[in-house]
Amino acid sequence: MIPEMSAGECAALTSKYASGQSGGAVSAETGPKLAVWEFSVRTRVLRLSEQWSAMLGLAPMAMVTTAAELRHLVHPEDRALLRKLYREMLALTISHCQHEFRVRTASDTWLWVVATCWLVADEKTGELSLIAGTVTDVGEARSVAAPGMSAEMAPMQQLLALSSDWYWEQDAEFRFTKIVGSLDNTRARALSALTIGKARWETPGLSPIDKGWEAHRADLLAQRPYRDLTLQFNMNNETLYARVSGDPVFDADGEFRGYRGIGRDVTREIAAERAWRQGEQRFRDVAAAAGEYVWEIDSEGRYTFVSPRVFDVLGYAPPELIGRKPSEFMPTAEAERVRAWGADRSYEDGAFRDFEHQSLTKSGDTVWQIVSGVPYFNAAGAFAGYRGTGMDVTQRKLVEQRYRRLATQDALTGLANRTSLQERLAHEIDVSVRSDRAFAMLFIDLDRFKVINDTLGHAVGDALLQEIAKRLHACIRTGDMVARIGGDEFVIGLFAIAHPEHAGQVARKVLRALSQPCLIHGHTLNTAGSVGIAVYPDDGADMDTLLKHGDVAMYHAKQLGRNRYEFYTPEMNLGALERLQLENELRVALNAGQFILHYQPRVDVTGNVQCVEALIRWQHPTRGLLAADKFVQVAEDMGLIADIGRWVLARACEELAACPAIWNTDIKLAVNLSPTELRGRQDFAASVTQVLDAARFDPNRLEFEITETSLLHPTKGDLACLNECRDLGVEFSIDDFGTGYSSLGYLQQLPVQTLKIDRSFVANLAHRPIVEAILSITQKFKLRSVAEGIETREQFTDMCKLGCTQLQGYYICAPVPMRSLPRALADITERAHLA
Repeated sequence: MIPEMSAGECAALTSKYASGQSGGAVSAETGPKLAVWEFSVRTRVLRLSEQWSAMLGLAPMAMVTTAAELRHLVHPEDRALLRKLYREMLALTISHCQHEFRVRTASDTWLWVVATCWLVADEKTGELSLIAGTVTDVGEARSVAAPGMSAEMAPMQQLLALSSDWYWEQDAEFRFTKIVGSLDNTRARALSALTIGKARWETPGLSPIDKGWEAHRADLLAQRPYRDLTLQFNMNNETLYARVSGDPVFDADGEFRGYRGIGRDVTREIAAERAWRQGEQRFRDVAAAAGEYVWEIDSEGRYTFVSPRVFDVLGYAPPELIGRKPSEFMPTAEAERVRAWGADRSYEDGAFRDFEHQSLTKSGDTVWQIVSGVPYFNAAGAFAGYRGTGMDVTQRKLVEQRYRRLATQDALTGLANRTSLQERLAHEIDVSVRSDRAFAMLFIDLDRFKVINDTLGHAVGDALLQEIAKRLHACIRTGDMVARIGGDEFVIGLFAIAHPEHAGQVARKVLRALSQPCLIHGHTLNTAGSVGIAVYPDDGADMDTLLKHGDVAMYHAKQLGRNRYEFYTPEMNLGALERLQLENELRVALNAGQFILHYQPRVDVTGNVQCVEALIRWQHPTRGLLAADKFVQVAEDMGLIADIGRWVLARACEELAACPAIWNTDIKLAVNLSPTELRGRQDFAASVTQVLDAARFDPNRLEFEITETSLLHPTKGDLACLNECRDLGVEFSIDDFGTGYSSLGYLQQLPVQTLKIDRSFVANLAHRPIVEAILSITQKFKLRSVAEGIETREQFTDMCKLGCTQLQGYYICAPVPMRSLPRALADITERAHLA
């Protein structure tokens, strides 16, 4: 039977001696050496620690060779016995041995060495896997018996002097009669003092740690050999450990005479093993607390270890995974993607971190995992495999995918939104460049939609947009697309057209569809539209140019009388002239004092006013009162937005400072901020401070609102400006949240305290899951939530129940000029129980 020494214990022993840490090893400079070796039964590879090469007079280095090659170093007279011992060990005839022989050194002299051997079983199969042992340099001369010692014991005494082992004998009553060890072996002397004349179980303070004395006595009474019995004893108030092995002794007549064996001080090994196990357990506890499982694969990519938590992820128990590759548990296409990724890892050290991939569970479900790993190497420095951690991130990926769908889909109509249109347009341009084909973009704007929206309300306006979306979708072929890119603006992409006139045919079809009366909420609405057509590549070879020219053509059609379509032409300048006129009027408006501010309150769930939002209006001399969406974009394009934004902030601070209904409260002021105001403005925070100081306005009462779509790609300069303002005490909110596609990672980068849920989600109960998803984000990131567009008591109550912390809309209060704000605030206070 193979002695129960595990491969792990053998490796630990090998590492101990190879690194020169053995308590009994003697250095090359001070005397004989002790080397450690192991022979793999499967691969026939022989490994020797660096002390072996030092014995032979070579530079110290670990050696990897074969038994056949090593045999040439052995003296010819000693080779036959070594071969015999080797065959007997493979046949399991003997379990351990000790033999003295000669080896040739680098100086061509013969060196006497003593080799010990033992068998090592595979921990899983129990089959023989290794033959391991030590080689001790006993010098060029043969050993000589010490005075008073038998010639039989002299070699044993010399060997024991070189190590931390000791030899012992027991009589037939299991009482110790002899303990022989190094003169410097204090452990042997201590045990000798404790045990001579006694059995182990009669020795005070001596106890086994693996099993009780009764089990050990049963082995002895049965006269069975035993291996690696670990004992604990005390010496000088220190707990020590020894590991002993013994064989029964019989005389020539077969009469049992007792036991003899060897012992070894394993105090350091036990301490190291416990420290290692504690460290491993600590790591496993941390990994378990983090929801991760631990894995290890060999150089062929097969699992050699998986922690039990993997069951929670894949539904497989660890034994079901051992010996198999991770790719076996992936969809075919995913396995190919992972293999391609593995061939081009970005980390020079071979490690990989936070790699996401799909796996198949035992039940056939698909899950997402995030895995990290580092390479590990064997004792010879060769790559041995990877080990790392894995974690189920399926729920997070589903949220991201859902959010991605929301980001590329218009929430009101279900059509593609601007982001999706831009992605598709970029793709079609790439395809068209390769295939030399044309496509057309139809830009559609509903005529007089604002009148319907303002007269009949947003509910009717939203229902009309949904009906228009259905009609437009019915006008296109499979493979084309319809997108909603603004309030009442739509774009149709006609891809792979044979002739530009095909776009004209579709435009006429669109106009007929739009001109049909719509029955919306009991109202018969007559609609019409204006269509502008831009053709790739004649009207633009890149996305921005194509979108711009399609927009110009649409405004041209609107200017010519509406309910018509126009192809873009280079001569088309009427829209540009109108825009130029608007730009000129904008420059005059700021200096002429034509801008005014309206204010719309925000309340908490109890109806208490928490904030008022400043909204710019243009009191145009001929067009009347214009909302911000009619001119702010033009102001941004002109570069006037910074001046207008500074005016809004200064004016709002002045007006609120002069209003006791606001000034004597904790009500905050919210001001819309365009990212254009930040670009290239290293002095932005200083400019804000200057305005606030002039009005003696507390920065802790100021909140900047930034639209989500403007945060898609914030620059480092943007982030720096925002953080500087945050340091002043200014807060930030993201407006129209959910209508763009900002990465959730940006919520951790940006100094944001509030998310404002876009009114389109509030108005439609079908979008309730979207609102719930946004609210879960605010809870996760500990942000305030504001529901915009509250127009009915039911919406107010519903949003409160969902967990919105603040609300804003016409049901609470419409935007009012400063002169009407105190009365509006008083009305809100009187209606404190809105819900």
